[in-house]
Amino acid sequence: MSVVDIGSDSAPEFFHAAKVVGTTAEVIANARPLLRGAQVVAATDNLGVVFVGTSQSVTAGTNDGTDGFPLGPGDGLFVPVDDLAKVWVIADQASQKVFWVAI
Repeated sequence: MSVVDIGSDSAPEFFHAAKVVGTTAEVIANARPLLRGAQVVAATDNLGVVFVGTSQSVTAGTNDGTDGFPLGPGDGLFVPVDDLAKVWVIADQASQKVFWVAI
């Protein structure tokens, strides 16, 4: 996994959690204002792929026009958003886990 430089200024706080994802798109967390964005990482023991997208219409490898960004086991993605409610996830099979940290 690569490291993303999100700036040299420190943030007053950060947030983190894990989420179990299935085959229905879900927002990664409730609305929360962010200064820089969120890092999303798929659990290393996942058997499937988790897709990260911008809305509840994100799909899991089934439609080129709406498929999210795929995260295989251990893969991560930094999403530069101003609110956690803008990050949606869906998996290609049940019970896949993602971890996130947001600043």
